[in-house]
Amino acid sequence: MAICLTINADSSILSNGANEMKMRQKGMAKIKRTIFILIAVVMTVSALIVAGCSSVENPPDQVTVQLKWVHSIQFGGMYTADKKGFYTDENIAVTFNTGGPDIDGTQVCYL
Repeated sequence: MAICLTINADSSILSNGANEMKMRQKGMAKIKRTIFILIAVVMTVSALIVAGCSSVENPPDQVTVQLKWVHSIQFGGMYTADKKGFYTDENIAVTFNTGGPDIDGTQVCYL
């Protein structure tokens, strides 16, 4: 059985296996460093994009809901959504107009 020895530039003697292991470790360190730098760059660019995409506040869309009758429990879902701010979250300003026996909802919608 023969053992091969190599002499490094710094005059240290390493066996072939130890030399190969040291070379692999250096290679892995370079790969890890490259991956770390790449992740840091991607995160920085992402943060800059998100910061630059701050939305301009648009005025809310005006929506009028013509009820078929006076305010009643049957429209409770719309009232609840309004009170909980669901329309505001979607940038919608809702107005509820009451109806009644003298209001024709189809004519009001087209005016």
